Amino acid sequence: MRWLLRKFDALLGTFVAALFGIATSQAQAFVDAYLQRLGGHLDEARLAYARDKLIWVEAKLELAAQTRLAEAAEARIAGLAEALARIEDAPPLIQPLYLARHMDRDIALAAANHFQPALPLDLESLVYGAAGIVLGWLVYSLVTAPIRLLGRPRRDPPAASQRRSAKNPPPAASPRYRRPPTLARPAADTSAHGRAPTPGSRP
Repeated sequence: MRWLLRKFDALLGTFVAALFGIATSQAQAFVDAYLQRLGGHLDEARLAYARDKLIWVEAKLELAAQTRLAEAAEARIAGLAEALARIEDAPPLIQPLYLARHMDRDIALAAANHFQPALPLDLESLVYGAAGIVLGWLVYSLVTAPIRLLGRPRRDPPAASQRRSAKNPPPAASPRYRRPPTLARPAADTSAHGRAPTPGSRP
């Protein structure tokens, strides 16, 4: 039974590590998909800002309102452009970290909904896949560590066992009854001088 549990534990740990490895190996592909959507949102924001300025002028909108709307649009464009530049200029190996730092939630959700997993063959994806496998093993070991400790038989330390044996010494064995040795009787003298007289015999 223990052998079967150990095999199942190893199989489950391998499965968890493989899941982490597959997920992390797609990090670079997701970065590319996110950058495409981020660039599209940036172009759309610039076009919308240029179109809105013409609308504001034609509608004879108050200057204060135009300034307020223009500042909001320019801040949006500047934020998207900065995020795009920071992620693209980052080294490929740490681009996912920059993505997590400068990520736009709406753009990330849209990219995740239309994301198609790919077969990664580049160095960065392979490195992230290997790191994910190691991370999966560590997470699985940490999660299952309390279960393993509870299932392990309790062993007393040597000092405690020695103190317990000193306090409760084993009972002394009762001595066995030994029959006292019997003394050997002297052999009867059957010689002529030492023969005992029998009744009716003459001396």
